[in-house]
Amino acid sequence: MFSKDGFALPVKIGDFGLSRILDVAESQDCELTSGIGTNIYMAPEAFSNNYSFQADLFSMGLVIFEVIQLIHLNQRKKVFDSLVLDQDESVVAHHPEIPSGKELVIALTKRKVQNRIKTIEEVALLVQQWQFRRICREDSTSHFYKSNRKPAKNSDELYKCLHEATPGTIITLSQGTTYSGKFVLTGKNVSVIGQGKSTVIKNNSDSPALTVLGTGHKISYLKIIHGDKISGSNCFDVAGDGSAFSNITLSGSDDCILVSGNDNKFTKIITIESSNGMHIIGSRNIIEGLEVLSTIYSVIHIASTSTHNRISNVMGNIMRRGIVSNGGHNKFSNITLTAVGNQVRWWHGIVFSKGAEFNHIDNLRFRGCGKALCDIGLLIKSDNSTARDCKCGTVFIGGKNMPINFIVIFHSKVLFAEFI
Repeated sequence: MFSKDGFALPVKIGDFGLSRILDVAESQDCELTSGIGTNIYMAPEAFSNNYSFQADLFSMGLVIFEVIQLIHLNQRKKVFDSLVLDQDESVVAHHPEIPSGKELVIALTKRKVQNRIKTIEEVALLVQQWQFRRICREDSTSHFYKSNRKPAKNSDELYKCLHEATPGTIITLSQGTTYSGKFVLTGKNVSVIGQGKSTVIKNNSDSPALTVLGTGHKISYLKIIHGDKISGSNCFDVAGDGSAFSNITLSGSDDCILVSGNDNKFTKIITIESSNGMHIIGSRNIIEGLEVLSTIYSVIHIASTSTHNRISNVMGNIMRRGIVSNGGHNKFSNITLTAVGNQVRWWHGIVFSKGAEFNHIDNLRFRGCGKALCDIGLLIKSDNSTARDCKCGTVFIGGKNMPINFIVIFHSKVLFAEFI
């Protein structure tokens, strides 16, 4: 249903007769009604009572597929089955005005839930790259909807786009292009979208290659490099609040990412060859998916001023320490760490420093060198912290009121001490 006469955007969607409101926790724990909906659009798991939000994303993918490809009514089932059951991606055609349309349809309609897009935020990142066409009845002509999209084909153009950006600006970077210099994004609600790892922002001086100030920005699909490993330098500096960063690879410098802002979200981040993968000073930041390779000191270092961060799905190869939390009220889950090299005597998986109270770790997997004194999986000096479902080396408990549950120790033991 169009909002205004003349088929004007935005379009409104109705008919929610079979819908119900669920929060994330409820959708995981309760049984949902099976077999409800139109069969041809239903996700495979929706025929059981064990499904969640991703079933809706699957159905949305088929609707998008049908709309952008104008699939005939009599051909829907055959074409849908070819895509979902036969995994024949060739049935999805490229649309001339929706460059990421095919990628989105395929990612939404994977038969197995674990292979499918997981959140509507991931959908939004792909949709940002679309150019929509608006059909108007004025003079019976059609024209493009004028979004504030600015392409930057070289370093000078990127400087200009960042300087002139206003709320709603979408800066698109080119594939196979290196943007050299010190770039700063200010203001609010600006998107910077690259084309993957072949889109590179690089700086060789003692300043970050990219600094993000302001609020509400979205940056995705690019690589950031700090050419020289200068002591005290950062590759990527996030000093603003409430921004989202996804599908970014970073390399070089002391801290690959320095986060001094609050309420930011990082998804699918990779850091390579740095002293520290991520250094967090701000609070209430969310990290969902971080892979840290070849760090000298820490995978993640959290300052004493940093609290209430949520960090999950982290993988790291460590030469000294995995995650060090000097701040309190931080939650960690699904952490996998592997000690590499023989340069140091001790490897620490998770460290909760003295005074960093009310931290929680759930599902730690730490693999060290196999020597009890070297493989310190958990070093907890703080009070009132908790650990659950951890498989690691030696566990040192130096704090008080420290429940630990379902801990499996490799080659080592649990040591309790008043102070460590």
